[in-house]
Amino acid sequence: MDAQTTGTSPPHKLVYILFMYLWRETIKARGLILIDYELPGGFVDAAEEQKRLQEAMDNLTRGNNRVTYFQCDIKERRGDGKPDIKKLKIRTG
Repeated sequence: MDAQTTGTSPPHKLVYILFMYLWRETIKARGLILIDYELPGGFVDAAEEQKRLQEAMDNLTRGNNRVTYFQCDIKERRGDGKPDIKKLKIRTG
């Protein structure tokens, strides 16, 4: 008799399912989004954009129980270089 005739899963499949269930682990991750602006209206435009960013983040995170924290900020930038966010160092403290 095989698994098809008995209606059961083969033992190796059950072991794999059990292994994958036990292997699950909670990890911590941080998502980054970088947006460069040209704001001819100066700080007034920056305030408007920050409000729009906050609303977008609220919509993105609302109802997502995986999100534990979020914030947004707009800072003045210098130069026209494009940073590589994969190389950014975020310090918390």
